[in-house]
Amino acid sequence: MKNELNTAYLDTVRTRDGDKACIDALRAAYERGATAAAEAVNDPALSFPSLYILLPHIHGLGLLPLLETRGARAAGIVAQIMEPDAPDYLSRKDADTYAALRWILETGYDADGLDAGYKKTLDITVSVLIDLYGDMNILPLAAHMIFARNKVGQNTHDLIWAFFHSRDAQALHLIAARLASENAEEAKFAGELLGIDRFEGSNDFDGVENFPAWLETNSRRLTFTGESHQYASKPTVFTINNSNFPTDRRRI
Repeated sequence: MKNELNTAYLDTVRTRDGDKACIDALRAAYERGATAAAEAVNDPALSFPSLYILLPHIHGLGLLPLLETRGARAAGIVAQIMEPDAPDYLSRKDADTYAALRWILETGYDADGLDAGYKKTLDITVSVLIDLYGDMNILPLAAHMIFARNKVGQNTHDLIWAFFHSRDAQALHLIAARLASENAEEAKFAGELLGIDRFEGSNDFDGVENFPAWLETNSRRLTFTGESHQYASKPTVFTINNSNFPTDRRRI
């Protein structure tokens, strides 16, 4: 069921009236029958945040067997993240799992603050898409999440680790682009993530405002270190490599 803007009905209710109203809308649909409730959840336009808040009620109403592949697989992914004994969908490649992961991230990244379980789901989604599927097209969304969380004081450590674990030059450029932000705190955070102060004494370093161009010029001399907040309060995520053949760190 969609409104005139081609938005899923349950999404419209959630964004307009809140989570409880969305849950009530599902239960109202269920009063017309399980098929009607399942159709609302199976709406192709539904977003992951709505599915996430409805999951306990989907289980409680016995609707899980009626879900189409995307919703059923997303439910399985959340179950695996929350319950150690749940079936495993995240250790091997699978087309349905990949499609569900992309849907989770693409429709859910901007509602990152629902609860701790939701943030954990997004963190692991980003990590699996990068590490298992090698999908670097998600890096802009991950960068958005990092800065959005930092802005409201939420933990970013696991997300930053997954982001830089991509070992992709695009990750550095996405952060460097924030150095020119009109928001001073955002620009400062970008500088901290990149560790710009380490390069200020370099002969060819021409100021923070020119860092993106400097990064491009030196791209073949940079290596990712693998450091993260799990091991250091101010990790060095990349460094200058003077050797053409680094032995223990992957070159960009």
